[in-house]
Amino acid sequence: MSDTPKLTLFPDGEPEHLIIPALGLACFTANRRHPIDFDDATHIQATRFFDKESLREHRCRLSFCRRTMRELLAEAYQAQASAEKARLAMDAIYAGAAVPGAVEALAQEILKR
Repeated sequence: MSDTPKLTLFPDGEPEHLIIPALGLACFTANRRHPIDFDDATHIQATRFFDKESLREHRCRLSFCRRTMRELLAEAYQAQASAEKARLAMDAIYAGAAVPGAVEALAQEILKR
């Protein structure tokens, strides 16, 4: 075993990516939300290492998590759009109430004192 440092992009959790510069080697995890396609890359299908029976048992939970994630993202997008709409409305109100040149005049008055 060499003393080559292994640099992971997620050091606190399970390594999803492993980069070993001294060997010119990098291993990346890819999935439907994180696709990776490099020239001269070798793709290894990791499903052959899974316990298929265990996956079948957890399929409902995995499906529920994916559905929940989609719903939460949809709500987040809706909340963000609503916040943007409210910000634009506030900007319109403030723009209508602002007096052009008032800030400059006030600054000049303060500087004269």
